[in-house]
Amino acid sequence: PVVEVVDSTVQAGILPPSQGTLDFKVDVDMVGGIEGWVVDEDIPGPTMAADLDIDWNTGDFDPEQVKDGKCKEINTMSDMEVFEAVSPDEVEACWTWLSARWENQQRDDEVRCRYVAREFKSMDPLREGLFTPSSEPTTGRLIDFKAVKFDQPTVLLDAVNAYFNAPQDGDVIVQPPAEWLQAEALRGNRTKTLWKLKKKLYGQRDASKGFSDFMMTVLVKTLGFEQCPDQPCFYRHEADSVDLELHQDDIYATADEGPLKAFVEEICKHIKLKVSAILKYGAKYQHLKAGRLRVESGMFLTGNAKYADEIIKALGLVGAKAVPTPITTKLLPEDFEEPCEEEEVKLFRHCVGIARFMVNYVTEAIFAVHVLSKRLTNTTKADIKRLKHFGRYLIGVRGYALFFPKKGDIDILECSSDTDWAGDACDRKSVACGIIQCGDCSLLEYARGQAVHALSSGEAEYYGGVSLGAEALHMKSVMGFLAMPVKIRLRLDSSAAKAVCQRIGVGRIRHLEVRSLWLQSKVRDKEIVVFKQDGETNISDIGTKNLAGPRFKWMREQIGRVLLGDTSKIEEAKAVRVNMITGSKGS
Repeated sequence: PVVEVVDSTVQAGILPPSQGTLDFKVDVDMVGGIEGWVVDEDIPGPTMAADLDIDWNTGDFDPEQVKDGKCKEINTMSDMEVFEAVSPDEVEACWTWLSARWENQQRDDEVRCRYVAREFKSMDPLREGLFTPSSEPTTGRLIDFKAVKFDQPTVLLDAVNAYFNAPQDGDVIVQPPAEWLQAEALRGNRTKTLWKLKKKLYGQRDASKGFSDFMMTVLVKTLGFEQCPDQPCFYRHEADSVDLELHQDDIYATADEGPLKAFVEEICKHIKLKVSAILKYGAKYQHLKAGRLRVESGMFLTGNAKYADEIIKALGLVGAKAVPTPITTKLLPEDFEEPCEEEEVKLFRHCVGIARFMVNYVTEAIFAVHVLSKRLTNTTKADIKRLKHFGRYLIGVRGYALFFPKKGDIDILECSSDTDWAGDACDRKSVACGIIQCGDCSLLEYARGQAVHALSSGEAEYYGGVSLGAEALHMKSVMGFLAMPVKIRLRLDSSAAKAVCQRIGVGRIRHLEVRSLWLQSKVRDKEIVVFKQDGETNISDIGTKNLAGPRFKWMREQIGRVLLGDTSKIEEAKAVRVNMITGSKGS
């Protein structure tokens, strides 16, 4: 492979055009030491330079940082051939016109500047086909699971300026940045004052879809991967046994070390990427804002402490005493007697929004977050009290993580279901919890309110089993695609619900929803095997009601949440920019 090393000073437009020819070998510090070559050809000078005497419109940011940021963005767009300069006379009436503007964001010691198109739904309200596959909580731990159980390393890849890779559909014109126009005028260009887009610009409604299609083309048509039909964000290379999950511009892949390195080398020939080292035992890293720590016995999924810290700080709980459980009371009719002030409502929604994200890794708090989420409208003082109790619980579990052990069989999906019939005293709808485990690893947990009013506990339990059965079938399909075939074992603690699953038709429950009867056929065909689970050992009880401290602690351990301790001294692995490109050597 040919490797282009992009110096930050060149990228920022600081060096003069007389860069000259680079002709030397360089070792690239990535992926365990893959070696490459710098392109042996003339490198053109930057389109923009920070020392140009023009109006940079720096606003409230540091002027020099804004200059560097805007130079970097315009130079990148030029290098990646995002636009073609055209004159107004070349524009045809049928072409699409878009406005654009700078969006600046302070990031540590630099200002990130992006030139963003302004395309709104109102411009084409009937437009369809904008769906982009992305990672989902239901299957978001499968790459981690496979890496642990098959004892494989992982690697992180992050596309650089992702949307600039996606080809533009149709003829689109945007007004260039004023800085570019001024720089071009100094060069003598006063006629070609518009940009015709050749690639997608950030802000276009179909930019995400365009990049997803581009990545699918690279992975499937060029590299020989297959795309999962049931969960399109997953890809697998059957010959090399490389599995990956694509979430927007982030790739998380696992395989044996040799094929994994070969995959990184190959994909970097087709797209500019930031790439991590090969992540083995002792590696600490983050993917999609959640932490991982790999050890010989398995993997710890730590989440991200900053989200818990943000809730604790916003609620004024810094230094407060921790509590052993995340919730102590259900919703009660008297909770609606004292409404909150507007500022309290904003605080409540802010904190609950964070909690809904972080509950994917603070899994034992699914019931507490479910109850809080039901109170996003008509928030009362009692809801604020519950939220503060939840915040105090977060103080006590800062060192906890979800553990995936290396040991354990991976041929059975153990699916535990439980419901609290009419447990919500306000609307009398039942709460259902489902937990899917495989090889002692918790792959999915949820707590949901049922849409219908169940007239008996058996009916509520059956609906809970139907919901979990659907999730299990989806999980089984995706795991089968990733070469991990499994069978489904559905555990219910209700004999009545188990009996409904194992017969045909509604029986005496005349009002049972017909659309839920598919579970009976799956049980009859032995795609799902139903077992009776003792209520005292049903771990899904953690997501249907508030529990006493000792029972809650036991169930938390059963779903894999364990005390990890302080990992701040372990250095976190980062993805670094390395571009592998093809090209011939200069003469």
